Amino acid sequence: MGLCSYDREPRTIPNLKKSSKLVFTALGAIVGLVVVAEVVLHLAFPVEADIGTNLFLNNQIAGVADKVHFEVGNDLLRRSGWTEGAKASGTVRVVCIGGAATVGILQNVEDTWWGQLQQELKKAHPDKRFEFGALGVESRGIRFGAKWAQTYLDEFKPDLVIVQHGIEDVLFHPESYQYDETGMDRIQVHRQRSGLKGMLVNSSQIVRRFSRSRQESNQKLQQKKFGQPNFYGYMMEAARIGYREKDLVFAVQRLEGRDPLVEYLEGLKAIVAASRDVGAKVLVVGEPTLCGEFMNPDARRLLMIPMGVNDPAKPEQKPEPGWVEKELYRYYAAANEYATEARVPFVNLMGAIPQDGAHFLNEALLTDQGAKKMSELLLPEVENLVK
Repeated sequence: MGLCSYDREPRTIPNLKKSSKLVFTALGAIVGLVVVAEVVLHLAFPVEADIGTNLFLNNQIAGVADKVHFEVGNDLLRRSGWTEGAKASGTVRVVCIGGAATVGILQNVEDTWWGQLQQELKKAHPDKRFEFGALGVESRGIRFGAKWAQTYLDEFKPDLVIVQHGIEDVLFHPESYQYDETGMDRIQVHRQRSGLKGMLVNSSQIVRRFSRSRQESNQKLQQKKFGQPNFYGYMMEAARIGYREKDLVFAVQRLEGRDPLVEYLEGLKAIVAASRDVGAKVLVVGEPTLCGEFMNPDARRLLMIPMGVNDPAKPEQKPEPGWVEKELYRYYAAANEYATEARVPFVNLMGAIPQDGAHFLNEALLTDQGAKKMSELLLPEVENLVK
């Protein structure tokens, strides 16, 4: 037959089979080494997928310590005397849910209101162990706290949940605010990973180590920034100067469908429900504030939080402190009414802590002295709940 005939024996490349075998052998060896490495790392040197925040601060702010260690876990909880894992017998575990004034980034744990409360409980009940944790994320409001409670309380199994929200829920919602009943469903309280990357980080210790290395590098950058001498002191003073230059808004209209009080009550009810689902008691606290209708000039100079805005093109305005005080009384009246119906104790601290620079750093943040006063006011009710 001709040269184009197809009935001839095909030619072979002598080393093709041998080369393919070597490639597959090498790939198998690599896969085997990876599997062995994963097993060894999982058993002997496991690491968590994520790390929290660990900062050493150095400020010169009157009313709080200069040197502050601030550490929160990946779950955003700041802990004191906390034992990881199952709660030991004889232990009373308390979780505090609030905003920036609850977590107390400018204070050491033992100087926060809940840290001082923990110390007083230890003195009064030496036979019990008290573990405290505090959630507080600035500018997020009670809905974030509610979603966090729904996510984490079942894991932590607290005996008592203390809820302290208010000032941020009043200030960070502009007059154009509109209630969105689906808003809480879209909140994410921890880092979400999806797709191939999420699968690898969740399953592979090797990938976790690369991820953790990047996080540790970011944490070093954070420490370099926030650990600068008096970083927060300068930042707060700059915020106060900027606040004074803003236009004053005497009152914000809260019309039907535009009243964030609805959102506040929604979040409060969700936290109470999540707490009861895990068998925890609840204490609702009306958050104290420096704001008031009759403030002396020294106290007014500490104000620094403007009203929230939805439109970045619109200038921020500073709210009249008397209006802020009245709004908080309105919120806490509604909270008290709900707490009575739900048979949950409510402690309103409005006006109970002196509204001056010895007790407040700004509209909501407490000095160490202010935190001590707050812990003293809460101690009788908390003792009653944990006995």
